[in-house]
Amino acid sequence: HTFVLGAHGDAAELEPRRLATADVPEAAGAYALLVNIDGRVLDYAFARGALHDMPAERVLGTTVFDRMAPTQVEVGRRTLRHCIEQREVLWAERAVPIRGQIRTLITKHVPVGGDRCLLVARDVTEARGYRERLQSARFELERLTAAIPGCVYQYRRWPDGTDTWLFASRGCIDIWGVTADELLKNPAVAWQVVHPEDAPLFVEKVELSQRTLSRFEHEARLVRDGEVRWVRAISAPEGPHADGSVTWTGVVQDVTALKEAEAQRKAMELQMLRTQKLESLGLLAGGIAHDFNNLLVGVLGNSGILLEDLDTHSPLRPMAEQIDQAARKM
Repeated sequence: HTFVLGAHGDAAELEPRRLATADVPEAAGAYALLVNIDGRVLDYAFARGALHDMPAERVLGTTVFDRMAPTQVEVGRRTLRHCIEQREVLWAERAVPIRGQIRTLITKHVPVGGDRCLLVARDVTEARGYRERLQSARFELERLTAAIPGCVYQYRRWPDGTDTWLFASRGCIDIWGVTADELLKNPAVAWQVVHPEDAPLFVEKVELSQRTLSRFEHEARLVRDGEVRWVRAISAPEGPHADGSVTWTGVVQDVTALKEAEAQRKAMELQMLRTQKLESLGLLAGGIAHDFNNLLVGVLGNSGILLEDLDTHSPLRPMAEQIDQAARKM
């Protein structure tokens, strides 16, 4: 398909001249053509290794539309005429058959005065394929990391403290409340939500990992919309790179539920400990009471025998009665 990619500015007036190698981009498959408003080739220059299957000497006198598919010709004519008449620099992408293959060419249209236009084309087939494969790989990476709880990330920091996020999975919105694109554009948003009391130690741990290239593992509180959440970050550093920076690859996860469960467990353990202490105290008291009752049995028995043996008017009887009464009250 043929379509105009964009336009910018008015082209400066250029005198018609012979094309030179300088007119051709330094890339295999690139070429430059000087054409008139009808698309007829007036001059040419090919880069080394050009993929064009027509010898250069046979290009003169032909038109650029001779090599286009019928469905592309009309759009191609309009693009060329617009470039020359409106004196605008235009870009177009076309699929062109070259040596039995369909190649993708990006063509720059530059008006050079009169009814002439300079076409500078570059074969971007491999580059386009590379970008498509790269995009596909990125989509696959995002799909895989989306299945991992929390946010999978790559973070880079330089010796002067400047930093950036190279990658963040979709889970970053659950951690920091922003999308991956927002985080990559503004790295500071990740630090802005760290609890003020936890921020100094967090930075200290990052700097320590940066200096020693040791594994980074830390827990801290984040404050979002007035709510406090606990997160745990674990990552492995790589570097230092040529510019002195260090890159961490890791994951940060929300561990608030774990923290709450841990707090509940500790509260239950404390309650159990208190209960055990009370039970032990109860057993101790029961043992003491049992031993004391054993002693009272002897006191009561002897005081009863003593009261039976003493006469009513005996001076010892009041003391024996006091002993018996005191033992019964215990």
